[in-house]
Amino acid sequence: METGSPDKGKALLEQVIRDYPLSFYMALAHARLADADPAAAQRALSAALERDASAPYAELRSPLFARPAFTRAVELARQGEAKLARRELDALGVGSRTAPREVMWASAFLLARAGALPQSYSILRTAMASDGRVELAGDWVDHYPAGRWRSAWELAYPRPFAALVAAEAKRSGIPEALAYAIMREESAFDPKVASPAQAYGLMQLIVPTAKRMAKPLGLPSSAEALKRPEVNIALGCRYLSVLRGQFSDNPLLAIPAYNAGGGAPKRWIAERPSQSFDLWVERIPYEETRLYTKRVLTSLAVYELLYTGDQPSEALRTPLPASPAARSAVANAAP
Repeated sequence: METGSPDKGKALLEQVIRDYPLSFYMALAHARLADADPAAAQRALSAALERDASAPYAELRSPLFARPAFTRAVELARQGEAKLARRELDALGVGSRTAPREVMWASAFLLARAGALPQSYSILRTAMASDGRVELAGDWVDHYPAGRWRSAWELAYPRPFAALVAAEAKRSGIPEALAYAIMREESAFDPKVASPAQAYGLMQLIVPTAKRMAKPLGLPSSAEALKRPEVNIALGCRYLSVLRGQFSDNPLLAIPAYNAGGGAPKRWIAERPSQSFDLWVERIPYEETRLYTKRVLTSLAVYELLYTGDQPSEALRTPLPASPAARSAVANAAP
């Protein structure tokens, strides 16, 4: 597009939207195409969703489904006994990752229906291939969450602690999708997890940050308190709100700030004030933060499309400049 071939550029952007469902680069492609031709961006996304919605359903089959252990797991899941159901599933090789992928998929589905969303997600997470792609129940990651593929996406991007997240996201004025995207990346929905850097709980907060966030809310901020979902989610959402307030012209910059601290993106913006957001992300000097930003933005796009498709998307309408205000300031200062 920048070399004088706008039609070819638009066609390539549409191809990325079609062929790479809800990936980081699909989100960027949608944002660029929407800026140049909003109707074309909507058509490309709608066509991809319609294509995958029409795929025929395929029934999962495995000889292990006839085993008494699986039958017991089904009945226990129906009664909401997730821990007992997981014990039966582990007897079939779920815990050791030796079960066939059909059984792994069915096990994740059963635990989700039993209300054990973190445990369900852990099965998907431990079944990741070495290249990071989930291989359960077919190549669902190559399809949009429509028709037969939607249930796989919902298991891979669950919404545990839904009432807490809804309440605290609303109180802090942040999108629920962002809270889930951060939580998924930080803790894989394990409320008890602690990192080597002494970050705790669902949204992986360190105690000093938690103390600053907890004071106006009247909440505790000890390491043990941060392992309680109702505390951690409240403080994590407030911290995201504070960070988003520091980047009001592009709230998505709160994502690298959550990983590297608020000062780091400000410094990188000052160094590259006129850079477009896609190049700015690619040139984040910390590899951990660069990859973290891409993964969280991917999750944000998924959560938005899966659960809040009737609302404007932040991930799919990423501002083209990394910081519109900084770019404007540079342009105004130019001789």
